[in-house]
Amino acid sequence: MQRDASTFTATSPATMLSNVPLGDGSRRIDRYIVERELGRGGMGVVFVALDPTLQRRIALKVVRPDDDGPTLRARLLREARAMASLAHPNVVTIHDVGELADGQLFLAMELVEGTTLRGALAAAKGDTARILQLFIQEQE
Repeated sequence: MQRDASTFTATSPATMLSNVPLGDGSRRIDRYIVERELGRGGMGVVFVALDPTLQRRIALKVVRPDDDGPTLRARLLREARAMASLAHPNVVTIHDVGELADGQLFLAMELVEGTTLRGALAAAKGDTARILQLFIQEQE
């Protein structure tokens, strides 16, 4: 599905950040109003955004462009469909997936507040029992 990207075009995560003045809520990615950057990684940049239609805050991942576009698109859509079919406390809910006019893909996901695994591991440094709790979830 092709989306209008007239309010947001970029070719890399670094460009994404320079095009989105964080915090003022004036920039949009598709219908979503960008509030701030949440993080970045090898696949792209994640923003905290507002879905004005449903009046909820979401995590909006904009995937970096890749030379292997068709393969990346197919893989991302397969993963999004698999995640959307699950209902589990350890899997974020996918609300939307789309493509901007410039070919960049995005995922609108449940926003989960908290720390990263890296942060939790740093806080638990030396506490083997706590580290194990982070990775093992007992079934009730």
